Amino acid sequence: PRHYDLVLLDPPAWAKSAFGTVDLLRDYQSLLKPALLATADDGVLICCNNLAKVSMQDWREQVLRCATKTGRPVRDWQEMLPAGDFPSQDNQPPLKTLILQL
Repeated sequence: PRHYDLVLLDPPAWAKSAFGTVDLLRDYQSLLKPALLATADDGVLICCNNLAKVSMQDWREQVLRCATKTGRPVRDWQEMLPAGDFPSQDNQPPLKTLILQL
């Protein structure tokens, strides 16, 4: 398998295609696992999630747990908040980004 120094995972919240339906709430781990495996040792994986109903803390815990289960523990991580041009009425922006150092 090929490995990359930088991998970006930014799936739509919901999508229907010839391959089936993807629901980000239900299917994020199944999308995350191949991205983790494609990221080289010492590589960076940027993960995005645009679901308002999932908190950053819950999603971060899910991502870090999946990485550990996949055998790709995260050495360091950083949260990125959206810029001011991506406002949120409740200070809980739907767009969440994690930068993972594997």
